[in-house]
Amino acid sequence: GVARRQASRDEVADHLPGVPGWLDLEQAIAESDAEAWVVASSTASHVPLTKIILAAGKPVLLEKPMAESLSDAQSLAALVHDDSSNLMLGHILLFNSEFRQLRDEVTQRGPLSYVNCVRHRPDSIVAAFPDENPLQAAMVHDLYCVQALVAGAEPHPLSAQFHRTPSGVVDLALAQLKWQRGLVASFAAAYLTPEGMPPRGFDRMELFGTGW
Repeated sequence: GVARRQASRDEVADHLPGVPGWLDLEQAIAESDAEAWVVASSTASHVPLTKIILAAGKPVLLEKPMAESLSDAQSLAALVHDDSSNLMLGHILLFNSEFRQLRDEVTQRGPLSYVNCVRHRPDSIVAAFPDENPLQAAMVHDLYCVQALVAGAEPHPLSAQFHRTPSGVVDLALAQLKWQRGLVASFAAAYLTPEGMPPRGFDRMELFGTGW
């Protein structure tokens, strides 16, 4: 494993006995025999670290969010194979058995009319990860799932709103999307659930189709 600080390596040493660790990524790539790499660091570092690994000829699983901006994400294009075999994004829900069954149901039942997605997470995240916008860190799962349900069709129009804490940290993200065929989707992702709620929050996805 590679970390920025020795303290981070020390924290996991007991859980990963015998696993080598480094504080320098390029040194780790040169000395490790790992076949593939996972980038699960701060969002701002995702693209720079992924570029180093891809340039070394190693495949990467890049955790979400991919980057802080579209231009940063697109800057990886020159290093990614045409079939993306050397870069996989952290879109874990696409491979979830329940979601795969849901996709099959939508295919059989016909066009969607309305999708409503909600993701609530503990309010403690605001203090622990003030730079992690809930749109990018939580809502992104619902966004790519809905994209899969509509076979990649581009929405138009779309809009989004944020709520911020008194210190300026985003703790609520809302988004509304519409497609030319009439489908409307709404999304909410928030760091608002107080202590006593489920420690990992809760999620809900509701689908409504023509006649179902």
